[in-house]
Amino acid sequence: MGTTTIAERLGRSNAEIYRMILVLEERGYIEKEEDSEGYLVTRKLLQLGTEHEPVKDILEYAHPVMRKLADQTSMSCHIAVESQDQIVVIARAESPNLMSYSVRVGYRRPIIYSASGQILFVHQEAEKRVNA
Repeated sequence: MGTTTIAERLGRSNAEIYRMILVLEERGYIEKEEDSEGYLVTRKLLQLGTEHEPVKDILEYAHPVMRKLADQTSMSCHIAVESQDQIVVIARAESPNLMSYSVRVGYRRPIIYSASGQILFVHQEAEKRVNA
């Protein structure tokens, strides 16, 4: 979204949103999306989010489980969370094979266009699925 759309949705002035975006961009938390008026979340912001204790605890617990799954299946695996109408990959475990397919941490994709997103979608509350 561009600054005008963000301002409208949040009920704030364009000037307020512009100043907020300027600071977030200067500090490296967001970056301008190519060929668009929108912005993307950077790894720096994702890292800040995963340093929060509950998420960090979940990822610390999940990593050995993911590593075991990757070893047993010889496939990479990842954890994705919902972010509005997209998924965001927050952790991954690589395949033990020399060649594999994986997605990077921070990868975003519309929920309906990814297997991870479809799994998240079908496990949402019925009301949320209908409104999507």
